[in-house]
Amino acid sequence: MSDTIKLDEFQSKVHDEPMKKGKCITVRAGAGSGKSTTMVTKSQNIILSGVNPSSILMTTFSSQSVLDLKHKYKKMFPFQLKIPNISTLHSFGIKVLKDYLG
Repeated sequence: MSDTIKLDEFQSKVHDEPMKKGKCITVRAGAGSGKSTTMVTKSQNIILSGVNPSSILMTTFSSQSVLDLKHKYKKMFPFQLKIPNISTLHSFGIKVLKDYLG
């Protein structure tokens, strides 16, 4: 499905970057530059390579961005039952602390 989405040169570079186990990809750009689309298409690319969606973490700064990512993901891939973990950096940090501290 992501083949029908038009990506610019920089989005394509992120999308086409081969993944290695444990590797992190950072997408930094200004507002309206297509970060969400890039992250969603990259995660789908990773899932199609055989990675379990629940083992993918996508973080962003704002709650609005989390909602945007989830909406785009579900819109682009409506038949995908599992979606990656998508949260703000702050809520992810709190979850890690709670899990660590019990």
